[in-house]
Amino acid sequence: MDKIVDKNAKFTSSDSDLRLNFDIFVVFLDLCRRISAVLAVSVIVAVGAYIYADVSYVPEYRASTTLVITTRDSSATVYSNLSATSNIATVFESLLNSSILQSVVLEEVGLDSFNGRISASRVSETNLLTVSVTGADPREVFLV
Repeated sequence: MDKIVDKNAKFTSSDSDLRLNFDIFVVFLDLCRRISAVLAVSVIVAVGAYIYADVSYVPEYRASTTLVITTRDSSATVYSNLSATSNIATVFESLLNSSILQSVVLEEVGLDSFNGRISASRVSETNLLTVSVTGADPREVFLV
């Protein structure tokens, strides 16, 4: 084997001597000696994570309802009934998402402004319409 000689070092080693000898007992003893530092760092990280989570958390409340759109004509076939109500649900979805209707709703419940979202979405291929209100104030969300 070739020997590696470092002129600045006080030892000579071969390739097999360059492997790292790792003793788990020595590592355990080092951790035991520094247990107070390990605990202090752990507590600091835990407190920092709690403070960050507490400061950055913003509650969001959501109220939703699902409406069934039906026609008055009960003599129509199921397919034509579903087709008609699906088209009506699409129109209602556009109407409920309009800013004009949303301002009328806010006026009706007695709110000047609403810092949240009002949305309506049609469940595809059905006559169901879901209306959702999301915001930071649970009372306002419930009223709207």
